[in-house]
Amino acid sequence: YLLFLGGDDDHLLPRLLSGLMEHSRLPRGWEDATFVSVSRQAGNAHGPRLLAIEDAPQPVYASLLGGASAALCLSPGESSLAALRHALSAGLPTIAADTPALRAVAGDCAIYVAPHELTETSSALAVLLGDDLQRNELSAKARQRSAAQSWRLAAAQILALLQT
Repeated sequence: YLLFLGGDDDHLLPRLLSGLMEHSRLPRGWEDATFVSVSRQAGNAHGPRLLAIEDAPQPVYASLLGGASAALCLSPGESSLAALRHALSAGLPTIAADTPALRAVAGDCAIYVAPHELTETSSALAVLLGDDLQRNELSAKARQRSAAQSWRLAAAQILALLQT
C-alpha cells in the first residue's frame, strides 16, 4: 500500500489525493494498490481503494509506516515535516512537496513535486513505483539520513556550539 502522511490543515490535499487515485496510471503490478491516508483531512478524500484514517494511535501508525511500500508527504504545510521525518525513519521511498522546509528535512532522500500539482505528482508516483532500483536507493538514503538526524546528535551539536 501507499501511505499518504501529513496535511492535517491542508484543505486542498483531499482533492489532490482523490485525483491521484482516479487519474494515476500505476505501473504493472501496482494497479490495485491500496492508498492509506493518515491525516485529519483523510475523510475528505474519496476513492475506491482508499483507507482513510483521521487519527491513528501510535502503535497503528508505527505499523502502517512499517508495512508501506512508499510514502507521499504532499502538503506544503508544517504537519508534513514530522510526517516526512517518520517516513524517512521507516526507510520509505518518499514523494514530497517541493518546499525549502521539506528539502531541508529530506535532502536527496525524496522525489519532490510542486505542491498540489496532480499531473506532476501522478507522473512521479508512476516513475517511483515502476523503478525498483530507485525505490531501494531512496529507502537506503532515507534510513541513513534519519540516523544522522537523531535528537541525541542534534543536542550534542547544540551543546558543542554553546561551549565554543
